[in-house]
Amino acid sequence: MASGLALRSILRRTKQTAVIGCLQPVTRPENLRMVKLLDIKIETVTPEQFKDFDKIALVDVQPHYFPGLLPHVDLVIDHHPEQSGYNAIFTDIRPDYGSTCTILTEHLRAVDIDISERTA
Repeated sequence: MASGLALRSILRRTKQTAVIGCLQPVTRPENLRMVKLLDIKIETVTPEQFKDFDKIALVDVQPHYFPGLLPHVDLVIDHHPEQSGYNAIFTDIRPDYGSTCTILTEHLRAVDIDISERTA
């Protein structure tokens, strides 16, 4: 969720134009608390809805996790070991990092975005 917020900041989008989506509802207690405290809108998206999006970005996960569900992927940012078998316009895979948020912090700094308390 934090990686999604950071990416949306980099893209300079609002929650109305850049959806933070997931295939299943948020259920972990710590994630539910984060959603409530930070007022994060997470939309549950069905595989059929993917065609409605102009671009698809994945953070903290790679396309192999969703076999046959994604029509295309434009951007992948992840800290897990790189998986093959997909094409994306932009990838930033750094398995030597402890979290995807750390990678996105570098991207936020690179484009000189002030990191708000909410994003932090």
